[in-house]
Amino acid sequence: MPPLNSKYPVLIIFSMLIGLSNIQAQTLSSSWYGSWMGTLEIYSDTGITQSLKMELTISPTDSTGIWDWTILYHLEEKDERKYQLIAVGSPGQFQIDEQNSIILDLQAFGDFMISRFVVNNTMLSISYRLSGENLLFEVISGPENSPRVTGQEVEFVERILSYPIAGYQFAKLSKVEE
Repeated sequence: MPPLNSKYPVLIIFSMLIGLSNIQAQTLSSSWYGSWMGTLEIYSDTGITQSLKMELTISPTDSTGIWDWTILYHLEEKDERKYQLIAVGSPGQFQIDEQNSIILDLQAFGDFMISRFVVNNTMLSISYRLSGENLLFEVISGPENSPRVTGQEVEFVERILSYPIAGYQFAKLSKVEE
């Protein structure tokens, strides 16, 4: 890691200004649109603990920069979550509005989107990736309040916080032909 000196803050500020000048109405590629279905596998340290059908439906709305984002889990009773994906800020920046005062940031990088947040002391990283004819869904979770602290002896590093992973979920979703 290079030492911090005066040229790095200038580059960071310059990059931020360029990003701010690119704020515009953005769109979501139509390759994300449709209903996607597959099996969600939930893992613990002992292996798969649960498998269930999962659906994700993404569709445009009448409002520019807003898409319906509905997740359906097929449990004993269906668990449907009607969210909205909202374009915000510069290209690639979105929010998932859960329609209940919860709003999660989501960042797009080409055909990959990721959200990271903490709920009830559990840190979650959730990703969505278009891969060929599939949409890959992944959740990595673990406690946020018990990091391992190391690296204090390394030059140019204040400290490293390493967080344990307690759970993993994965689904390979395929587009449902309508």
